[in-house]
Amino acid sequence: MEQPNQPANFSLEHAFKRIKEIQTLLQGGALPFEESLRLFEEGEKLIQQSQQYLSQAELNIQYLTGEKPAENE
Repeated sequence: MEQPNQPANFSLEHAFKRIKEIQTLLQGGALPFEESLRLFEEGEKLIQQSQQYLSQAELNIQYLTGEKPAENE
């Protein structure tokens, strides 16, 4: 399910795995500040892409099942 602003090879499973790796590295506390910042930014980008992917998947499911999209709270 390719979406705008996402690479064609985006994989939700790969993103979750990489986010977990980044979390482990950052919690270790042994990285230089610059590396920690770079990893944090990478993790934030992956989280944003994952949220967009899941939102689009939800809309696709609602479309296929005939449900009306839920209002954002």
